[in-house]
Amino acid sequence: MNYRNTPPRGSQKAKLSNNNNKQKAFTLAEVLITLVIIGIIAAISVPTLTANYKKKETSARLKKFYSTLSQAVNASRLEKERFVKAGLKNVSGNLLESTFWNNTIGKRMPVTKTNIDYVMNYQVSQRSGGGSRTSTYKNVYALNDGSLIIQAYKGGDGTIFIYYDTNGYSMPNQYNKDIFKFLVQAYDNSDNNIHWTKVCAGDSCIGSTDCSRYSIINSCSSNHPGSCSRAIQCNGWELD
Repeated sequence: MNYRNTPPRGSQKAKLSNNNNKQKAFTLAEVLITLVIIGIIAAISVPTLTANYKKKETSARLKKFYSTLSQAVNASRLEKERFVKAGLKNVSGNLLESTFWNNTIGKRMPVTKTNIDYVMNYQVSQRSGGGSRTSTYKNVYALNDGSLIIQAYKGGDGTIFIYYDTNGYSMPNQYNKDIFKFLVQAYDNSDNNIHWTKVCAGDSCIGSTDCSRYSIINSCSSNHPGSCSRAIQCNGWELD
């Protein structure tokens, strides 16, 4: 064994060598401080990342649903399906329960389950007494991505209004959070026979929409689903 490079015990050089070795390790206090800092950063960033992910997911599903519904409507129009307006009736307040829906638009949607109950949460205006209430819908349509068509009902001119939930049964089940409104526009000729023309987000296919960020935030903070979905469409299906 070569002792030539080994400093004698107790020498100054040996003490310095031992001190250098000790300085390479972290103390318990340093480790704890590091963990606390990491925890604070995670607490700040994770909610933001989660919220951004949900926004992206909602945007993607709204865009996909609009495209899928438009394809179904266009297929019905190209096949020249016509219906007598008097025969287009809501069943128990929901067109999804009608044979008409199942034989036209419904049969062209990627439906995996039907006849499911759904509970919607919504805020009541102060004029109507205010507070929170719930409504239960029957015969909800579950699509293959987990989203839901929770209600479709007929307007006076044969137009169909559709309520769509982007994340299915997951909460909050509220307007402009995960529930958005679409419509299928109808054309009514002189013989009262109707056919579908196009799909729009919101309450109407008529009129201009303010696409500013302020308009989107303002309309989507209200309890009215039509204005929010139209503003999102105007913004390229982005929520902000």
